[in-house]
Amino acid sequence: MSLFNFSRPSNDDQQIQLIVNDETITVPAGEANGMTVEQAFGRYASSYCDTGRINRYVAQGRIVNGTSRIQPGTVYSGAVSSESKG
Repeated sequence: MSLFNFSRPSNDDQQIQLIVNDETITVPAGEANGMTVEQAFGRYASSYCDTGRINRYVAQGRIVNGTSRIQPGTVYSGAVSSESKG
């Protein structure tokens, strides 16, 4: 008999957070399963900003490629490119 039972939480129980324009969108990992970072922002954050203008994604303090697969339990930020007047 063991005193401890260690198990990883199910991906369905974990959440993913998407941050853009000071808004945080929380998505169950099961809904974003198999999506890329870019696809998740396009699907869940499109009502908060023009996701086509996101030029950089950041996760855990590191820049990630938009084609990277979503990882459960991760917080992703999207940086929207701004237009400069010349």
